[in-house]
Amino acid sequence: SMGLEHIIPNEEHRARLIAGLYEAVVLLDDRTYELDTIRKDSTMMLAVSALCRDPRGSRIFFLKGGYEAFSSEYPEFCNKCSPPTGLSLPLSANSVPGSADSNCTPCGTPLYDQGGPVEILPFLYLGSAYHASRKDMLD
Repeated sequence: SMGLEHIIPNEEHRARLIAGLYEAVVLLDDRTYELDTIRKDSTMMLAVSALCRDPRGSRIFFLKGGYEAFSSEYPEFCNKCSPPTGLSLPLSANSVPGSADSNCTPCGTPLYDQGGPVEILPFLYLGSAYHASRKDMLD
């Protein structure tokens, strides 16, 4: 079981959700089309479970095809960069489509893959599958 503080790290957004100020919450990932194909122990399913367990009046939706399908169908509603893959929910009512942050990272790589692996102990590194697939980062 995962608490809302892990799903919605932004304290203000979490408080607004708990207070019932959001009519709907839309969950999405990169490209999943069917909720039943997602592993039960995935971050998405943990988020779905936590939000459905205590929705506080919000309706919970899953965006079929994720960001990839949405951005190809409705590019005018997307910033130049895709959202981070983590489940931080951009629930701000005053966000404006197309108002990308000037510190935006290149779009080809998800935010969690930016930078290189981190050495946590001598000769032991923490990185992602992206880092592991790049020989130049492993040398």
